[in-house]
Amino acid sequence: MPKLSSLSPTALSRLLALAGKLGEVRGLKAQQPDAAFREWVHMENVRGAMALDDCPLEREQVEAILKQEPVYVAAEVRAGCAFLADAFVRAESMDPYRYESLEGLAPGLRKEQFVVRRGERFSYVVPPAGQVEGLLKFFFGGLEGENAVLSSCRWVYEMLLLAPFARWNASMVCLWQSVFLCACDPVFSVLPVAALMHEREPELDNALEAGYLAGDAMPFVEWMLGVLADAVDVLLEHHHGAPKAPKRLELFRAGWRGGMFGRRDYVAFFKSISVPTASRDLAQGADAGLLRVYGNGRGTRYGFARRG
Repeated sequence: MPKLSSLSPTALSRLLALAGKLGEVRGLKAQQPDAAFREWVHMENVRGAMALDDCPLEREQVEAILKQEPVYVAAEVRAGCAFLADAFVRAESMDPYRYESLEGLAPGLRKEQFVVRRGERFSYVVPPAGQVEGLLKFFFGGLEGENAVLSSCRWVYEMLLLAPFARWNASMVCLWQSVFLCACDPVFSVLPVAALMHEREPELDNALEAGYLAGDAMPFVEWMLGVLADAVDVLLEHHHGAPKAPKRLELFRAGWRGGMFGRRDYVAFFKSISVPTASRDLAQGADAGLLRVYGNGRGTRYGFARRG
């Protein structure tokens, strides 16, 4: 268990950097962003968690589910998405240290053993189903006195390897991570943590594999702390009032010398913006009719609509 005294130099450095960024948020009184930003974070975290469970949803589909409007998705996916969206909102009111709290929320424990494949190379056999409840209780029993941020990182690592639930393992992992983080600082409720985890899923797989092969959670903890710090940067970037999406899109249009482009091109052009901010800009540009969208997922390409 990665207690503060046993952190690697990299993890300790990243934990201190994260604490500094959280202090900056409080100093700037940036912990309560505008409603549009909070709504975007909530939506992207739900989408990110569902995508980690191999259920990618478009923003329009999530919006329709939350408004109880007709949308073409499986009934199980609709129910899972609605549950997750509601639970993320209530994360601040939950007790992360009580196994009974999780037990009352989770979709039941799995009844079988199986192989999990992540990425192109990494696969592992989850522990037998008969050990799941005991391992969960053992995890919760070792939390006393541990830093909540470290608990959240270790939770993600150990539960992705354990896959304890009958369904929605990644979503439950993201949700309870949010519960841990909100217990540490409520500002985590307005940070796109699950969204970033999905954006960086290949990195997540590599960090999980590194920890698994080393028999030590620390490589994953180091990676996760970096993601948390980057999530704070998204909030700070929003607070500092960098050029808003329409202005950035106009700047990009004026400076882009290619034809169609992807999100990576957009991030590289501005250099200082985060991937979630780029995704938000492009989504807003498409909604406003400024951009035409071709394809979906990570291979999505964009082109500017003709003026007038």
